[in-house]
Parts: sequence; structure tokens; C-alpha cells
Amino acid sequence: IMVLSKALTGGYLGLAATLATTPIFETFYGEDDRTALMHGPTFTGHALGCSVALEGLSLFESENTMCGVKQISSVFQKVVDTFHHESVIDKRSLGACLVFEFKDNAYFPEIQRRAFEKGLWIRPFDRYLYLMPPYCLTEEQVNQMVEIFIDSLP
Repeated sequence: IMVLSKALTGGYLGLAATLATTPIFETFYGEDDRTALMHGPTFTGHALGCSVALEGLSLFESENTMCGVKQISSVFQKVVDTFHHESVIDKRSLGACLVFEFKDNAYFPEIQRRAFEKGLWIRPFDRYLYLMPPYCLTEEQVNQMVEIFIDSLP
């Protein structure tokens, strides 16, 4: 089961969808709403949101977006393989998402300030800092983003 929302429209409009394999769908399918698997957020079936999502998927295919994801993923994997810092207890990457887990978040305001001064906006969560660039960045831009992040660490 996969629940999708913001990414479907690139964050421009509210839209959500629930996807399931056929066996799971058939398990819950029927007339009795007490046994139905229901996902009904406010914007389910939102016609304008659906149009935006379809256009986004079209652009995703026509602009060969997965090449950009692979490029970002390659840069991020190099960071995971080579980067070390005494405050970072774990680092991992999946696709175009790079995550650093810190011992604590005491330095986050300073890291955010330093990165922002160099043009990079970072949003921490708990003890984690994520880098999730848009897929259209060049390899040079992704490397620059990583350098700014690393230079912003205490």
C-alpha cells in the first residue's frame, strides 16, 4: 500500500491517492464500508489537482527526469561513502534524498544560518538534516549544494 499526496502536483495543489496491489485491493473491495480500506482526504478526486498531476507526470517523462535523479543519487552516494564528521552519527541516501543524523540538534540554528548566508536553505527535523534538491539541478549545482552544507558545519 502506498499513499501519495504533495509530490503528485509538485506541491502546487492538494491531491492525494492510495495505491495498492490487486490482492490487497480485492481484500477490501465490496459494499460494506466497515471493511473497506478508505483514504479520503479533503482533496481526493480534486479535478484541477488531477490535471496538474497529469501535466507533471507528462513533464517527468518528456524531460527524462529520472536521469536527473540518477545524477543526484550518484553525487549523494559519494558523500555517504566519503563524508565524516564527529557530530554526524549516520548518513544515508536514497534517490535524490540525502540525510544526516546528528548526535543532537544543538548546532542546527548555526548550521542553518551559515548555509542560508551562502544561498542554501536547510530545514532540520529532530536530529536530522535533509538535502532534497529539485531534479533539474546539474551535477555541478548538486556538488555546490553539498559543499555549502559541509562548509556550514561547525
